[in-house]
Amino acid sequence: MATKKKASKVKGFKVNPWMVTSILLLIILAGFIAYERSLSFSNFVNNTLGIETGPGKIELTIVTDPFVDNPAYDIDKNMQDLQTEIGREFKIKTVDINTDEGMEYIEKHNFKTIPVLIFDKKITETDFYKEASSFFIEKDNLYIVKLQPYKYLEIPVAGDGRFKGAEPGKGQVTIIEYSSFTCPYCGAMKLVMDQVIEEYGDKITYVYKHFDRGGSDGFISNAAECAGDQNKFWEMHDYIMGNQETMREKDVIEFINEGADLIGLKKDEFDACVQSNKYAEKIKAHSIEGADFGVNGTPSFFINDKFIGGAVKYETIKSTIDSLIQ
Repeated sequence: MATKKKASKVKGFKVNPWMVTSILLLIILAGFIAYERSLSFSNFVNNTLGIETGPGKIELTIVTDPFVDNPAYDIDKNMQDLQTEIGREFKIKTVDINTDEGMEYIEKHNFKTIPVLIFDKKITETDFYKEASSFFIEKDNLYIVKLQPYKYLEIPVAGDGRFKGAEPGKGQVTIIEYSSFTCPYCGAMKLVMDQVIEEYGDKITYVYKHFDRGGSDGFISNAAECAGDQNKFWEMHDYIMGNQETMREKDVIEFINEGADLIGLKKDEFDACVQSNKYAEKIKAHSIEGADFGVNGTPSFFINDKFIGGAVKYETIKSTIDSLIQ
């Protein structure tokens, strides 16, 4: 008959070998958890052992052109700053647009500017994303951020924008403005653009496109387009831009109706157009197009392939046009 093993005693305390083993395992596990939270240990496990720890690295693809001279900012430094801000590591892949892979990215996602950041879904787990989700475009379970462009792969065209001066394609210079009727800086730039149009006439094509900033913007833009149905888009445009302070003080519907009376619109036709929100899709398309070209504020101008953002002096627009006119 086997002899029973007696549990050892330490100073009168009965010690169970299985309990000791369990406690030791817990201590080791706690140590691993503590180390796992450190960057060095996480790197060791991820890179050396091939085992992903914690929440895992956020996969980030940067689509860029390494041959751009003097880019507006240092991407590597910005990525380091962004990792610090987000509090998570990135697994970074850089895609050169001059390669076949780069062209596939451009065609698949219809990129018109670079650089572009493409995050995987792990970015949505961060507090950073929760606070800045409006800057991300979700597509195919990827989360895309378009940085301020330092290269345009395309430039906007007149399309269905309202224009003055030469017909689209016939002017020596095309100026496309993404604008908002509720933006005071856009109101100020109206006077500058009036001066530009007066000086250059048919040498230029000036195109107005909408960039919806929310609030009453869409309603007012639609009203201007409805006036265009009666060939009075520019009259309504000038009325709104010239009376923005009054518009802010009044009921917006009352303000628009007063404008319709002032410029002599047929009210029944105008009211039906406004109430049906006829041009909602056009306004939305302009806004999406602007965002695709890196527009994130108004006014924004493309003078041929030159970009100018914000309210600027007449001399700035003039000097850019003069550099492009033959």
